[in-house]
Amino acid sequence: MKYTARHALLFVILVCGAAPCLTQANRPGDEPAGEFNPVSWKEYSSAEGRFSILFPGTPKEETKSLDVQGAKFKLHIHKLKTFSEYGVIYADYPIPLDDPDVAKRVLDNGARGAASSVNAELLSVTEISIGGHPGRLLTERLPDGSALKAKMYLVGQRLYQIAVTMPKAESGPDGGKALEKFADKFLDSFKLVNRK
Repeated sequence: MKYTARHALLFVILVCGAAPCLTQANRPGDEPAGEFNPVSWKEYSSAEGRFSILFPGTPKEETKSLDVQGAKFKLHIHKLKTFSEYGVIYADYPIPLDDPDVAKRVLDNGARGAASSVNAELLSVTEISIGGHPGRLLTERLPDGSALKAKMYLVGQRLYQIAVTMPKAESGPDGGKALEKFADKFLDSFKLVNRK
């Protein structure tokens, strides 16, 4: 059991730490793009990922392979960069994480570890769930002043991370209030589909 929790924790840290690394710097004078155009918000679904979500545009898809303590993981990344960066990352564990105590520790420790791995300030962690599966909602302040808001869910052997990285509040036209609203729209639209 200890190996399973440690193995799972390392995986959560790697996956959660990936979101801030995907963010690109905004150039001065950049104007919010898709977020402010209601027509650009469209449902995106992944049959393989078994999820649907609203993106303010069409995301790019990529996969990356990770080797963690001899175990191989395949990260599936769906991301879109407009004024903020939106992304869904998921990967499957080679072992089930059915024990609720292990899942709780993995999610809690993973949230703290993810913030620490990128020198971010973890502002809040809240227990959430989706379809009876455990999760966490977290907010972080990154070293460059940008904000990360994310949801993580453990669904069977699959870990999902849905994240938005927003530039510094003063970069937004209204001090970041609209960007926060769009972040919530994105995060709250995540749904599981075709669950087995």
